[in-house]
Amino acid sequence: MATSKLTLSIDAETIKWAKKYVEKRKVSLSKFIQQRLNEIAREEMHNTALMEKFGKLEIPEDINSLTGILQDTGLNEINLNDIKYQYFKEKHEL
Repeated sequence: MATSKLTLSIDAETIKWAKKYVEKRKVSLSKFIQQRLNEIAREEMHNTALMEKFGKLEIPEDINSLTGILQDTGLNEINLNDIKYQYFKEKHEL
């Protein structure tokens, strides 16, 4: 694959950190940045392919009708501490 030069403006502290980081991994900063950009590109292509495949997927009406089914059950108002209190109250006959 042909390569091209690229000039970046990055703050000095980040460059210092990056050089130490890649030195530990025995890879050049250019190679490291290329690998990371390739990973991002592959992930983006994968996500795009998934969205093309499943993004238009319609949810069946019987499943869609279950949306919000637990809203009026009062479960949102129950507190874990209230449940524990009730349990121990009944257990110890208080």
